[in-house]
Amino acid sequence: MVNNHQRHWAAIFQELDVEPTEVEAVIFPELLRQEIVRDSFEQLGLWMLYVNVGKGAVDFSVGVFLRRSSFVEQLETAVANQPDLPSDCLKIIEFPAAKNERDKRLTRYKRLLDQDWQIHYLSCFWLITTRRLGLDSLEPGARVSWLAASYNRGFWLPKDEIEKYRTACLFPDGKLALGRRQYSYADIAVAFYVAKNAL
Repeated sequence: MVNNHQRHWAAIFQELDVEPTEVEAVIFPELLRQEIVRDSFEQLGLWMLYVNVGKGAVDFSVGVFLRRSSFVEQLETAVANQPDLPSDCLKIIEFPAAKNERDKRLTRYKRLLDQDWQIHYLSCFWLITTRRLGLDSLEPGARVSWLAASYNRGFWLPKDEIEKYRTACLFPDGKLALGRRQYSYADIAVAFYVAKNAL
């Protein structure tokens, strides 16, 4: 899937001055995990409960990069606190047609299912997390490891907690895995990055 969409994704990533190969590596494990049938049920749950009731009702992962509404809400808060980000990033906190919180949740839901919006969310995540964790000085493989752990666990968490998840073998099933071998999300992302750059 990465190869099929790489040119389109890269154009948007580069508009925001984001390194495409690093971001593609960060989302690669999610693309492995995506299940169409499950995603459609979770979309329905978000539509019925998240949009109408609010974030406490459900928090499913949906869309091509499997993001949760809570991830996007955390990202909106982070963007609102950093007004010096590129204008394309600032647009994620704009809801021009929304008259109330339900309208905002509906807009957010629709954006979560739109690939271009997911790319914008991902780009803003990359910019915010790189800045917040001071990743600019790291070599690319280490930066991908930090970004992947932040993406999978929660970029808003303390740095020491994110560091623990760089090596935690909880992918793809998390702590509830029953008998199936689990892997480090960050290690998979780094392996993809290394392989991609070796071509």
